[in-house]
Amino acid sequence: MISQFDQSYFVHTHSDIDSIIQPLKDFFGITSFVYQKNFLNGSEIRLTNQPRWISYFFEEKLYNHSLFEHAPPQYVKGHVLWSGLPEHEHVLSLARQFNIDHGITFIEPQVDGVEFFFFGHYSE
Repeated sequence: MISQFDQSYFVHTHSDIDSIIQPLKDFFGITSFVYQKNFLNGSEIRLTNQPRWISYFFEEKLYNHSLFEHAPPQYVKGHVLWSGLPEHEHVLSLARQFNIDHGITFIEPQVDGVEFFFFGHYSE
């Protein structure tokens, strides 16, 4: 369970992440990227170019509604199109406030946990 969220790291790294994904922004129109790793011991890492979204995600406890917060062994390698997740619509409707709408998540199980790569696009 997540008890406290320190957003200072995200505020300092989001511009670096934004620079790294610039080619994806230019070519595919990606507006949001989140790298998330959930470790077997319950700890996690999140890096993003959207720190306000991640702060909001934690402040509003949206992790309670997310499909990507389960124990790492529950995931298999693959990808998920967000449009195929009707049960995730509540989270997506709130993400639209942050220019995040359509997207895909790649899931990569690891020996010590699971990695998620979230790519979002906003269409007006």
